[in-house]
Amino acid sequence: MRRDRDPPRTPDRPRHVLLLYAESRLLPAIVSADEAFRSTVASGLGAPVVFHTEFLDLPSTPSPAYERRVSELLRLKYKGAHLDLIVALAASALRFAIDLRPQLAPALRSCSWPWSRPATSGSRPTSPAC
Repeated sequence: MRRDRDPPRTPDRPRHVLLLYAESRLLPAIVSADEAFRSTVASGLGAPVVFHTEFLDLPSTPSPAYERRVSELLRLKYKGAHLDLIVALAASALRFAIDLRPQLAPALRSCSWPWSRPATSGSRPTSPAC
């Protein structure tokens, strides 16, 4: 269902997706998941996709000054950009996404995906809540 604040849906308009990683670099397991995610999103949208990737390089001990600077940089970098989706790939990156969404992409709906450790190898995560 489209709401008035949602951008118009045009199939030929590129979709812009911001990926937020808490780490400073991609580890082999993250590279595989990243490739699978990009492929799935690109094939599922039916429109060109432009991926923007940010490595937050968050310190192991929280640093409000560092986090404030990173937030300022992201606000400046993506000011005026039309982001269709922001994906946080760690709990600490999710905090940034939640805090920055009003400035970076005010029209986006907030969704969360309640992941839990699988009880068995066949367990699947639940559906996102939007």
